[in-house]
Amino acid sequence: MARKFHYNKNKFKLALQAAGIRKGDRVFGHFATLKLGFPEELAQGVSAFDVIYQAIMEVIGEEGTFLTPTYTYSLCKGEIFDPDTTPSSVGPFGETFRQLKGVKRSLDPIFSVSGIGPAVDDLFHDLPHDCFGEDCLFDRLGKAGVKLCNIGLDLYWTTS
Repeated sequence: MARKFHYNKNKFKLALQAAGIRKGDRVFGHFATLKLGFPEELAQGVSAFDVIYQAIMEVIGEEGTFLTPTYTYSLCKGEIFDPDTTPSSVGPFGETFRQLKGVKRSLDPIFSVSGIGPAVDDLFHDLPHDCFGEDCLFDRLGKAGVKLCNIGLDLYWTTS
């Protein structure tokens, strides 16, 4: 039985570009990889994560910054949060991403975010202890002109 594929890296790159993502952009993205279906590259042993991640990085380039949620809700659950080892609770994309070499993670024990690229250090530097409000990470993302790119998510995307 032939496997049906739904997209490939080049089509994903074109979709990102059609959505306004450009070289050098700062992008906060959350992707429900299972809802996207199967990439053609799966037939060559390339994972959906790798297809999506490579497409993003090729579009934004080395001068771009990519961030994704790696929320844990650890504090809310009374659990210890270790940014190096506590797994993300919001899907396999962020969990795989946070483990890549060069990726940094914010220290928020509820809404941690992981990122790679030249803007990460400034965005994560000396964050307040509040998840929301003045100068929190999400405030900084807005002030830095970060583009949001969420694909395959329902209305309740932070908990899916």
